[in-house]
Amino acid sequence: MLPLSAPVLAFALLACGPSYSDVARTDTIEAYEAFLQADPDSAYTNPIEKRLEELYWDKAVAADSLDGWAEYTKRWEGTKAKRYPDALGKHAQFAWNQAL
Repeated sequence: MLPLSAPVLAFALLACGPSYSDVARTDTIEAYEAFLQADPDSAYTNPIEKRLEELYWDKAVAADSLDGWAEYTKRWEGTKAKRYPDALGKHAQFAWNQAL
């Protein structure tokens, strides 16, 4: 049996999961999070994180409840957002105002 080279092995591993276009077509929180868990260093990490923010925001707006806003803000616990307090911007302020 011939050993696999690193590029061939990487391609084989990536081929096992859904492609970014498949995940984008599905456009759900669960699909994006599963993609990032399977490939945390993906070239698509930034657009996926941006889309996740939008989806979580929409979910909190639709719930329009204290629990919905708590779930939205809890998402940021233990993340870089603590180091960058402006990262949440208007969304955090709006969520806070809605919770009050």
